[in-house]
Amino acid sequence: MRTKLQLEPSPVGDTLQIMQEPQARFPEADRDPVVIAATFLRKVRHHISSNLNEHYGEMLWRTMPIALVITFPAVRSDRAKDRAMNAIERAGSSKSGVPDVRPDDYDDRARGRSTVHDEDLHAGVQRKELSAGDGFMICDLGGGTIDLITYGILAMKPFSVREATVGSGRQCGATWVDCEFIKWFELKLGRENFIKVVGCLAKDRYCTLLKTQLGRILRDFVSSAKSGFSCTVEYFLQLPGALGQVADPARGIVDGDIRLSANDLKGRFQPSLAEACELIKNQVQEARQGEAPSNVKLIGPLNC
Repeated sequence: MRTKLQLEPSPVGDTLQIMQEPQARFPEADRDPVVIAATFLRKVRHHISSNLNEHYGEMLWRTMPIALVITFPAVRSDRAKDRAMNAIERAGSSKSGVPDVRPDDYDDRARGRSTVHDEDLHAGVQRKELSAGDGFMICDLGGGTIDLITYGILAMKPFSVREATVGSGRQCGATWVDCEFIKWFELKLGRENFIKVVGCLAKDRYCTLLKTQLGRILRDFVSSAKSGFSCTVEYFLQLPGALGQVADPARGIVDGDIRLSANDLKGRFQPSLAEACELIKNQVQEARQGEAPSNVKLIGPLNC
């Protein structure tokens, strides 16, 4: 996340805190984010190559028309896009054929095309509700940000769209749900018990590196309650060993577990989803005349 955020100029708020923490704690490890991103993408390219070799054989897949589609968050600046493309070029993707980078896919229209093709494969009924002249919205409920854009359909065959709105977004994605859980966890345990686990209060903790015990219960939350969120089911999470003897039925702490009710869980999602609803309303209001979205496609890790 830090590398992704450093592609942007002049970060503020939580973004600035996330970026500053590693620099303060590990100054000797500080590197150009473009170089770090390029190194990561180079490893991804090698992984893709290995999988293609295993499933198809190198001689066969190198004859296939494979393309790397580049999309960016709606709130990504031109400078960040340029630095991201620089990292992709450094990673060698456009020179290796694994896969090829298409210049005409650099803009957000790629997201619209791929979404409708995905509907055709996995939810054909949904696509039949769309026709030329209609509008549809893509709401990308990402890890760090929620990004939206609305398209008007110019034609179905061949499929062609135009942007009906300017893309919009905010920093209120899936990781903000995790932060809300940590605040709730502190409230349920009480400050004294929370400090036993984390070593500090929730507001003073590092965003980028969690204490082992807090990291373990957060992983349990993400893999069970967060991913299975339904507004009706409650969950029990195992407390860290240091709190195994704590018992407080009034706060839902019994036999080394802490109860996370359906309402508790709903409250963790509420801030992010409220932001998403406001963004969706704004997109509907801003859509070009006659292209107000009749369909909303939800994608991303927060869409659980």
